[in-house]
Amino acid sequence: MEVLSDADVQARVTPEMARAAMRAAIVAAYEGRLNAPPRTVVELGDRRLTLTCGSVDGAWYGYRSYTAPGSTDEDQLVVVHDATTGAVTALAVGAALGPRRVGAIGAVALDALAPARPTAVAVLGTGRQAWHQLWALPERFRSLPVRAYSPTEAHRQDFAARAAVELGLRVRPAASVREAVDDANIVVVATSSGTPVLGPGDIDAGAYVTTLGPKQVGRSEIRPDLVRDAALVVTDSPAQLRSYDPPHVLAG
Repeated sequence: MEVLSDADVQARVTPEMARAAMRAAIVAAYEGRLNAPPRTVVELGDRRLTLTCGSVDGAWYGYRSYTAPGSTDEDQLVVVHDATTGAVTALAVGAALGPRRVGAIGAVALDALAPARPTAVAVLGTGRQAWHQLWALPERFRSLPVRAYSPTEAHRQDFAARAAVELGLRVRPAASVREAVDDANIVVVATSSGTPVLGPGDIDAGAYVTTLGPKQVGRSEIRPDLVRDAALVVTDSPAQLRSYDPPHVLAG
């Protein structure tokens, strides 16, 4: 059995590896081999334990557990079992694996669905999830200009400088949402805002948008009419989408 810390994950999980793993999972879902029910929340006094479970037929099964929904800093546990023997084959403890997984899902979706002629990438939000969307960015998009917006000037300045140095991207801070999305046909919305920061009037027709932050009716980082006006709407888990309470803005 292998036990991975955050340091192990940071040293060994590359964007290429993460994208390949998420692409394999999405193909397995398409082929009916991936089982991924909605997450389960268990009330434990003043704590809530959240469990996400999954399996690929004949290969592995396992779960992830965490106690602070929405947190990217609190330790999580990922447990993987061998599907044949039931033996635990690997554990990952920490907070590093989750955002890399989410970033890679975004990268696989972008690779499949991006506009034929991408112009620029706008990132609304400068937290860990926003960072890992850029970390996992497929190679063919890495030469595009990137504009990063946060309502806090220091955050957007620091995010842009770090992405330029650590990821080798051409990132500049944007002072407003409008400045960030202007002429960008790839838009990543990764905020903690419960009120919409993006609507259909903010982007050009044909733009690709991914949303990672709050997205429930009454508390969403995107306006519902952005979904209504979309030509194509995609989610990695229809079952999870249907399970939200209050409902997900995409429900129905």
